Amino acid sequence: MRSLAQRSAAAASEIKTLIDGTVGGIKNGDEMMKKTSASLEELMSQMEIFFRMMEVISASSVEQTQNIGELSRAISQIDGSTQHNASTVEELAGTLENLRTMATVLADDVQKFKTSSTGA
Repeated sequence: MRSLAQRSAAAASEIKTLIDGTVGGIKNGDEMMKKTSASLEELMSQMEIFFRMMEVISASSVEQTQNIGELSRAISQIDGSTQHNASTVEELAGTLENLRTMATVLADDVQKFKTSSTGA
């Protein structure tokens, strides 16, 4: 009987060791699950921030595209005004040249009258 009691005690000791090992493994597994869960929650939080940033960037890109379109239209208007002004300046230069010619002719004619009236 003694032998049976010793074997039972040894078996109980082995079972306790196995149970303690299993409980330790479960505790380690539980800790790993908690850490994994925390890591996944952090990852989700970072992904939400990333997606919000992408939305802001996308909205900014749309706004910049619109602003570039407005700027392009404004530059086209300025170009049109500049071309019109250049055309007007050319016309004025031609008119000014005509006026110079007329002034020269008029000055010559006036000089003739001065010469004619002085000599008579």
